[in-house]
Amino acid sequence: MDCGTTPLIGLVDPVRTAKAFLPELERVNIPFVIVESGLLGELPNLTGRVVRATPTIEIMAERLRNLRITHLLGCVDPSVTYADRLCALLGLPFNGLRLSEARRNKVLMNDAVRKAHLRTPVQFATDKFEDLLAWLKDFHYPVVIKPVSSGGTDNVYLCESDAQAVDYFHRIYGSKNLMGAINTAVLAQEYIDGVEYVVDCVSFNGTHTPIDVFQYQKGTHNGRAFVYEKERFLRAENPISKRLQAFAQEALNALDFRTGASHMEMKLTCNDEIVFIEVGPRLNGDDIHRLVQVTRADAKSQLEYTIDAVLGNPSPDPLYQTAKEGVRVHIISRGEGCLKELRNCETIQSLPSYTHMSLHTEIGGKVVRTTDQTNGAGWIDLTNPDLAMLQEDERQLDEILRDGILVFE
Repeated sequence: MDCGTTPLIGLVDPVRTAKAFLPELERVNIPFVIVESGLLGELPNLTGRVVRATPTIEIMAERLRNLRITHLLGCVDPSVTYADRLCALLGLPFNGLRLSEARRNKVLMNDAVRKAHLRTPVQFATDKFEDLLAWLKDFHYPVVIKPVSSGGTDNVYLCESDAQAVDYFHRIYGSKNLMGAINTAVLAQEYIDGVEYVVDCVSFNGTHTPIDVFQYQKGTHNGRAFVYEKERFLRAENPISKRLQAFAQEALNALDFRTGASHMEMKLTCNDEIVFIEVGPRLNGDDIHRLVQVTRADAKSQLEYTIDAVLGNPSPDPLYQTAKEGVRVHIISRGEGCLKELRNCETIQSLPSYTHMSLHTEIGGKVVRTTDQTNGAGWIDLTNPDLAMLQEDERQLDEILRDGILVFE
């Protein structure tokens, strides 16, 4: 951005975690406009300056040009490619159009990363279950079946038979995914056995700066694999963190990332091989930035650094300093019904490491059995500068959650 130019940031569909941009931009006194793409329908409960969806992207570009928008951020997965096209029309800085679709479509994404000589899962995408079964004849179970473009663990299945493959294909194909789009193809991937991690970066004019690294713990609950159990913050100086960060930077280069947030999932196998799983061209979800703000010594997260990147501020030191150890423990509902009360809340909040708790349903609301990231009951964040104390509090919390804290009518 030119010196002296007053920034005006356009936020395309700031929903879910991206809602946090609004109070943060207000806090730092940076003006912004909410841009409705129309891809998610009409966005409810919008306040402030809003540009509603237009019949064509050219009309939207003209309206934003008249407002003198200086930067655009695509806030959720479907909006990212729309924001890319708008930036191209307006001549604003962005990641470019060449691999815009590959930063969203998992088939194109893995192809681009593989061409950079990085390990990715073997995969096959199709809109016909007969073709899927034919491909599986030459492959081996288990495999992962999921949408070509979605997010989180939405409709992600661990498949161990032809019968399951057909069942999961029909659950996915033609259904609406987490991002509001219709699934027009189904992706089968080699199952990678290993420990899963995520590296959250912010790209500053082509320099990919790691902001945090988490180790995921997922399990099988209520008949579904890949249910989030824990997300553990890793220090930058951890040898595993360093290897994952270097891998992530290569993969981001392969996909032409130049500016803004990304969160990349990968696995470290028992053979010590890093395998790319996927990357999202946006903030990591489920408000994980709140935990990062407590664990990093500078009290900043992807949220604040994405705004810094937009404003042209310098990138931070990739070897971030840690103030506290941290872990997010997910609340998994094994029952369902109307939520009457929570047990042992005072005990949980009395733990020395207790930091935050988010319940996704209010008392009196309906809770369903947890099967993926979209219907988890909530989460509890623990942080502590003393690792031993954090581990003891985590052990106690595990016992409390095993006994159950959700009471149904």
